[in-house]
Amino acid sequence: MPCACHEVGAESDTCDQFGGQCLCRPDVIGRDCSMCATGYWGFPNCRPCNCGTRLCEPVTGDCICPPRTVLPECTQCEPQTFGCHPLVGCEVCNCSRPGIVNPDVNCDTSSGQCRCKDNVVGRQCDRCAPGFYGYPNCRLCDCNEAGTEEEVCDSFTGQCLCKENVQGSRCDQCRVGTFHLDPTNPKGCTSCFCFGATDRCRSSDKRRTEVMDMEGWVLLGADRQEVAVAVYPGQDLVESDLSDVPDVYQDLHWHAPKSYLGDKVSSYGGYLRYRLHTQTMRGDVLSLPAEASRPDIILKGNQMTLVFMEREYSSPEEPHLGIVHMVEGSFRHSQTGNSVSREELMMVLVGLEVLQIRALHSQSAHSVSLRGAVLEVAEGLPAGRHANNVEICMCPANYLGDSCQVRSQDRVSRKHLKTKMKPSFNIHLEFY
Repeated sequence: MPCACHEVGAESDTCDQFGGQCLCRPDVIGRDCSMCATGYWGFPNCRPCNCGTRLCEPVTGDCICPPRTVLPECTQCEPQTFGCHPLVGCEVCNCSRPGIVNPDVNCDTSSGQCRCKDNVVGRQCDRCAPGFYGYPNCRLCDCNEAGTEEEVCDSFTGQCLCKENVQGSRCDQCRVGTFHLDPTNPKGCTSCFCFGATDRCRSSDKRRTEVMDMEGWVLLGADRQEVAVAVYPGQDLVESDLSDVPDVYQDLHWHAPKSYLGDKVSSYGGYLRYRLHTQTMRGDVLSLPAEASRPDIILKGNQMTLVFMEREYSSPEEPHLGIVHMVEGSFRHSQTGNSVSREELMMVLVGLEVLQIRALHSQSAHSVSLRGAVLEVAEGLPAGRHANNVEICMCPANYLGDSCQVRSQDRVSRKHLKTKMKPSFNIHLEFY
């Protein structure tokens, strides 16, 4: 096909091989360069419009008054319109009269937001706010919002919209096989795990208490070599001088003593808290490079390794307060990076073999310290924060423990547990 470039508007009679775009003179547009660019008039001698922020007629140069704007300047919207544009003008507010504060049918001139009645939302005030129903006379839904989806209820009928594990006309009851209605839980209630022995459980009446034993912590390097530490029991502190360690730029982890390990099922839903400090040499505060980012917490148990990674750190010279919520959403599988299920975390916690905290956060550390490492568990105490997210299972005969994690015989097959877990997740667990 011929280029057919305009003999005056184009720089030459050649065009682009793909699409046929001609090379236009300044302020000229079009494939064949046959019109003035927006904001210019008088082709082929295109000149800027003399209309301020407005546009002009492309042939005569007369200023254009966009639709629904106020004469003679044509730069402001007419009443009940908004969003003045130099070409398309203003858009009608179109407020929904039943939903607005009478008699004001105007809207915000920039956003177009109409003035809504109480409990009415939308730019045009055309629907009830979440948690209300019966537009335009929106009434409060009779729902327990801890157990409802974000919309709370059907905006027409008022029927409560329950989360996955919640039931009842008000969404105020956990479904069978779940427990602990929690507003922060996307499913509303937590599934009973009970190590596969039953699907009936309730929230614990126990209270949170703390495991803290700073005298047993050990600092190990990547080669499993132990680094000498000093313990200060009165300060809940362990510290290590790294000045004689040949290669400080390596993995250093604090390893928890036995008091933090073993059956820690009751720590589910609690918190692991600790404070780290890295003392650097000669005021050097050079952090580890991004490629050196490694897990901050490592949990090992029942042939699984789960990791927690901090999102951000303060300066290495400043103490770092670590707070880890002991729920599945905090952890990933170390090898695959896949998310962790509640069942998998419970299997790790019932036989927790290793709890590690990464110690090194600087390439030039002179010393590292760990202070006040606390793991929350649950016990039958008269006072303290309720451990509502710890399950108390209705265990069959011969099963013991809050989660039926112990059987009274010396050995137990977990065949029934495998049916509860993912097919690819094989459990080999024995209790003595």
